[in-house]
Amino acid sequence: MNIEQKKLENSLFEKYIKEGHWLKTTQFEQLIEQAKKHPDKTAVTDDERTLTFKQLVTRSRAYAGYFQTLGLKKGDKVIVQLANAVSVAEIIYACYALGLVIHPMLMSYRETEIKGVIENLEPSLYISAGSFMGYDHTALAERCISGSGKNIRLLTTDEFESADITPFITEKPVEEGPVYTDTSIIVSSSGSTGIPKLIERKHANYINCQMTCADSINMTEEDVDLIPMPLMHCWNLCGPGLVGSLARGCTVVISKYNTPDEIMRLTEKYRVTVAALVPALIKACIEYRKYDDSEDISSLRVIQAGGSMCPPELVAEAMKSLGCTVQQIYGMSEGFVSATAVDDDYETIISTQGLPVCSGSEMKITGPDGKEVPAGERGELLVRGPAVVTEYYKNDEANARSFTEDLFYRTGDEAVTDDKGRIKILGRVVELINRCGEKITPSEVEEMLLKIDHVKEAAVTGKPDPELGQKICAFVTSDDQSLDLVTVRKNYNYLFLQE
Repeated sequence: MNIEQKKLENSLFEKYIKEGHWLKTTQFEQLIEQAKKHPDKTAVTDDERTLTFKQLVTRSRAYAGYFQTLGLKKGDKVIVQLANAVSVAEIIYACYALGLVIHPMLMSYRETEIKGVIENLEPSLYISAGSFMGYDHTALAERCISGSGKNIRLLTTDEFESADITPFITEKPVEEGPVYTDTSIIVSSSGSTGIPKLIERKHANYINCQMTCADSINMTEEDVDLIPMPLMHCWNLCGPGLVGSLARGCTVVISKYNTPDEIMRLTEKYRVTVAALVPALIKACIEYRKYDDSEDISSLRVIQAGGSMCPPELVAEAMKSLGCTVQQIYGMSEGFVSATAVDDDYETIISTQGLPVCSGSEMKITGPDGKEVPAGERGELLVRGPAVVTEYYKNDEANARSFTEDLFYRTGDEAVTDDKGRIKILGRVVELINRCGEKITPSEVEEMLLKIDHVKEAAVTGKPDPELGQKICAFVTSDDQSLDLVTVRKNYNYLFLQE
């Protein structure tokens, strides 16, 4: 970022504060406020463990004290690679209380991605899930740490959950805790292969995203939010997700298994009102209800549909089959979110991605020449605003490619707006495959394919798929006529795990 851009960034930050888009508070301070209002109300449950708001604050403070005994201090980076559970909330808020910077690591990441993140992030602590779905994540973390040459403490969830935090229980706040302009979290940009770009979010920036997403579905403390998808994904933490819902005083139900039967069961048991699902999971729930509609899901008032494009016919079918409103969401880890409103008319909900959820957001559509085009004409969507970052973390090359001189973020998505400013996403203008919400760069898959014996050439593209949105379609040439799809998949998976 050059000097002029830095000046512009500072003026934008001042504007967001002045206009009230950035609140002078932190994530943990928001939780404390809700604990004062609802001390004995259930804050979070995973159907095995349950914590009230008061208990979550108390235990998070105690774990912050425990982290201090490990030598951690404000500003230190912490990788968190965990499966869905109540302990995720405890870890996140312990970090927020102490001013540690969290990096939620996707469970699908392996050596290539993790080593790249470690190199750029330089974390002090790595919290690993241990064994999950038959894979040893602790061994993976150990390999990545040992090969990094850095002094990183490894902590498994079993060690975290069994730690004696009794000596650290206190009502006193952490000395020199974070302030609203400090970094809250560093998330990964879209992409499931290669080294991910890192995105630094301040408390004020991240809170804006959470609160405006909550406002977009008229969320109140009476809501019960079900999170069946991985909490290591940014959307499930802040869209409003775990942290945004707790900041509103809502009860959050964390599902360990994102299956239709589990979603229906938990919806009935906890009288869930809000759930965020990718289109493939929405479709699975619709199919499930055709064969078993015994669960009472009448409490459900809105499903947030995001992660990938949700076809109009699927939105319409979901509203009819599941008996609730569907909110179409278009968002990204870089911070911009657009969504339909719960009281929008039927045609708007099924055919658009709505309006920016934050009134301070700016957007424009540009043509191939980089010039802005009028409403109704398609082009690349560029965005800027209180929740949108102005640069990637330690990545000058990506910054030059992804941000304009006036700090608009180039989304890489082709879009069109109507006369009311509503967005309709048409596809991608840059190379990327969106498989069930996961963004995959074809060239990186091609590089891996070329490492397979007897593969001479490889080309990868996205193929439309009714279940996943897009499938990965690979074309290869080989000097071995016996090479088939099964062999390619087997060798690819082996190489991916070794990288």
